[in-house]
Amino acid sequence: ARRAPRDPTRRVPGPGDGFHHLGARIGEAGGMERTATAARGRPAPVRWLAALPTSAALGILVTLLCVVGLVMVGSASPVISLMTYHSPWTIFIRQTLWMVVGVAALLIFARIDYRKWRKLGIPLVVVTIGLLFAVLVPGLGVTAGGSSRWIGFGLLRLQPSELMKLAIVVFAADIVVRRMDRSAPAKQVIAPVVGVLVVAAALIIKQPDVG
Repeated sequence: ARRAPRDPTRRVPGPGDGFHHLGARIGEAGGMERTATAARGRPAPVRWLAALPTSAALGILVTLLCVVGLVMVGSASPVISLMTYHSPWTIFIRQTLWMVVGVAALLIFARIDYRKWRKLGIPLVVVTIGLLFAVLVPGLGVTAGGSSRWIGFGLLRLQPSELMKLAIVVFAADIVVRRMDRSAPAKQVIAPVVGVLVVAAALIIKQPDVG
């Protein structure tokens, strides 16, 4: 039999393509059935949450976590707050204030393209490490209970160790994407992230803040 002419637009299958094709066929054949079975096996609230868009589901979960957090702070802090600040509501008010700031930040940053965060990876790490040094300087850091973890004044205080969580995530994501795109060796991807982690961990333990 005469061979049909090769379609120039057709991609030549490569290694591992068979698995993708197999997965696609399985998904077409049984995907709807599996989805229906999984949905029937889930509790009603989970099915309702899974049916929502990702952003809405995340928003609901974060809101629930914040509400639970406020309830826990409100029920656990009155005695300590009264002994420390002479008011049973100071810690709860401070937590609520920061939650309001966090919601405002969420609404602002949700409108920013996440790719723009890549430019902030290194500056964010540098600034945060500077703040971790600052809390150890007498007169700049706020010392309480034998630890110097905070910087700021009044009820508006910043804990640099918390900001370091965001800095590490943004920095690590940028390094991984940028260097993996260039097929860099694994050690060139891991070494900078581990270096920042070691410096940050040393400064946080120095506060000390092992929590």
